[in-house]
Amino acid sequence: MDQLPGKAPPIPKQFLFPARLLLPRAGQPPLLEFEDIAPRLGIDRYDGNGTAAWADYDGDGDLDLFEAGSGEFIRVYRNDGRRFTDATAQAGLAGVPSGYSLNLVDYDSDGRPDLYISLNGWSGPMKNRLFHNTGGRFEDVTDKSGAGDPGNGFVSLWADFDNDGWLDLAIANGVLKDGSVPQIYRNNGDGTFTNMTRQAGIVEPPEYGAIGIALGDNNLDGRVDILINGLDPALHRLYRNLGNWKFRDVAREAGLVQPLHNGFVCFLFDYDNDGRPDALTTSLAAWESVVAALRIDSAVPKPRVHPDSSRLFGNNGDGTFSDLTDVVKFQRPGNKRKVVVFIDCEEDRDLDIYAQSGGHYPGDFSRNAFCRNLKANRTSWLQVDLKAAKCNRDASGARLTARSGGLLVFREVKGSEGFGATSQRRRHFGFGQARLVDSLEVRWPSGVAQTVGLLDADQVIEVEEGGGRRRVK
Repeated sequence: MDQLPGKAPPIPKQFLFPARLLLPRAGQPPLLEFEDIAPRLGIDRYDGNGTAAWADYDGDGDLDLFEAGSGEFIRVYRNDGRRFTDATAQAGLAGVPSGYSLNLVDYDSDGRPDLYISLNGWSGPMKNRLFHNTGGRFEDVTDKSGAGDPGNGFVSLWADFDNDGWLDLAIANGVLKDGSVPQIYRNNGDGTFTNMTRQAGIVEPPEYGAIGIALGDNNLDGRVDILINGLDPALHRLYRNLGNWKFRDVAREAGLVQPLHNGFVCFLFDYDNDGRPDALTTSLAAWESVVAALRIDSAVPKPRVHPDSSRLFGNNGDGTFSDLTDVVKFQRPGNKRKVVVFIDCEEDRDLDIYAQSGGHYPGDFSRNAFCRNLKANRTSWLQVDLKAAKCNRDASGARLTARSGGLLVFREVKGSEGFGATSQRRRHFGFGQARLVDSLEVRWPSGVAQTVGLLDADQVIEVEEGGGRRRVK
């Protein structure tokens, strides 16, 4: 209604209801404050749902933006300092269709981020596409690489499953329940890929399918595991990496179980700073449920939890998880959200947010936002770059644990996550009012472990695998 030209027509009373206002408490200023500067930067494209990725694709030292939205082709926005310039054609990507995953990943370890696109699974089976970065321009190497999975893909993610120093590929297929199912591919290290799904023991019924997957070392054994969010009629699957390209589903014995639901994206991340990755699953809730949850009088009777509510599973540290949904108040099906990417684009040492909020259909398109962080630098921080020597060039899968007094902050380096979005790989830590970081431990995918001693807060450092550290800024 807001997008209609002129004065909006009156809305019939039967479609009006009291909404829940999300406002700070009276007299309490918000802890966070953001300003949308996307129009000023030239990156407020009007489109539908899709994804976004940030990396320095042209080697000039600043972060550039790759953006996809349904109903449009992908766009490449080159960072020119004060503003972004559409450089799609110069990058060799004009006319490339949008997808539901944009992975900027250095699959061949040549120091340049390449591009992998998992296309629109709801439009049917289509071959995904891999583009090799030749130095600011991209070459389509889909066919000769063997990475063009033909399923109706949705989310694609990268990690080094066998710790051989090369990033491998996982894809969620089957949103249309047409028989295509999740697949994993081994990076052979020579520019080609081999499908390892059946050999790995990931043999799923054709009626399963998936929209969301997450990668992470949930039991901290040095191997990357695979979480697949259940999509009715399938429950969750947690494939534990046993090594040597063998996986086993341990979801039920690990307690990662919830009722049948319309599973969407999912995450493995440490929400409570105990050094262990927890699991978050979300759902593509029915429209009626989402609208009902917006009412101020909406309530979910305890102990009942709506099947399409987001679920948070706490990692118990013994290979099992506990459902915390009721503790963190996730009982209602969530509001509509799409891609959120975290970057320190201005290098002012706080995390800004690039967000897409458009929907799938043309009537639900909207403008993308770049939310500049205005308040975060009132407290202490540390940012860490990792320079790989033995592991994959992106250091994807590396685990970092920082300690300051009684505070522990855990981070993993990811090769895209969620909706297949790519945030910057520099890791960001917050320490409140602390001025010193007692230690920073880095566990590399190669198995190398090293600890950096006492550090001043409020600096950017680079840690070299098996070597030392240096201050960047």
